[in-house]
Parts: sequence; structure tokens; C-alpha cells
Amino acid sequence: MSPIKIDHELSLRLPDVASDAPALFAQLAASRTTIAKWLPWADQITSPEQEATFLRMSKQDRGLLLVITADQRPVGMVSFNRFMNEQREAEVGYWLGNQVTGRGIMHRSLQALCEYGFANYPLEKIWVKVAVDNVASNAVVRGAGFQLKTVKPQALELHGRFHDENWWLLQATDFKPKRVSEKG
Repeated sequence: MSPIKIDHELSLRLPDVASDAPALFAQLAASRTTIAKWLPWADQITSPEQEATFLRMSKQDRGLLLVITADQRPVGMVSFNRFMNEQREAEVGYWLGNQVTGRGIMHRSLQALCEYGFANYPLEKIWVKVAVDNVASNAVVRGAGFQLKTVKPQALELHGRFHDENWWLLQATDFKPKRVSEKG
């Protein structure tokens, strides 16, 4: 897969384990408190070697994990965590380092992932599940054109407590693509 150029600043690309693991770990370590609040796995990655192991394992997985680069530096990740082929659906996950939040990076990255997904996979629906209390993530998903379909009470366990979870949906028929290209 060629990198996906979003704009002059951003691209999405497959991970290069050797070069991306240290950079992504540094982003994660600097942002651990914020990220781990909503994504408990963040507390379990405590070294660049563990990040490298995760990246290698993701290549074996049935999803699509992409590195978000801003000015050619890894700043986070966005992924189709899993594809539900029979239903023609996928579920998305993402995280971004604190140093680059507030610049629309995740919004643009999520839109680009959706555009790539609808163009290259037999998808009709893309889902994102977000804790109701995660204000920033809910704003990203809403801004990317997703519609809130349901709130699942006490569906998400975070740090030993259950939280309500928003299930956001973007359907292919409702998607309004931006101009995103693959670099060849």
C-alpha cells in the first residue's frame, strides 16, 4: 500500500517497525495519562520494544493499522481494528499524541481512512465506539460526518469501572469524500 497523502502536512502509511516504534512510543509516553484514560492498553506499552512487538503483531491481524505522520513525523495511529466482511462493516480506532492535538489532525486522518476504506474495501458501514465522557473523541467523530446511532449503557469497561458508550456510524451512502490521494 502506498502512503495516503492527506494534505501538505499529513499522510497515512503502513508502519515501519524499526523507525516508527521509537517515535510512536515517545508520543505515547509523553501522552500516556490522556491516552490511557480512554485506551487502557496504553499503560501496558512501557518500552519501544513493546511498541515494536505491537506493530509486528498488527501486520498479522485482520485489520489495517496506519501511522499518522505530520510533517513526516509519526504522531499517532488510525486503524480499521477489524472488518466484519459478511456485514460489509469495519470498526475504527485511533490515538494521537498530545503535542499535536487541536490542529484537526485526527479529524482529517479519520476522514482519509474512511475515504480509503470505502474506495478500497467492500464496505457499506464504518463504526466508531467512544466513551460518552470522551468529549474530544466524540467531537472528532461527529466532525468527520458520523451519526450517533445508539448509546450502549455500561458497555465499556475502563480501569475497573463501566461507562456508557456512543456507537457512531458512517454509511457509504452518506459519506462526502475529500480529495485524498495515494503517493505512487
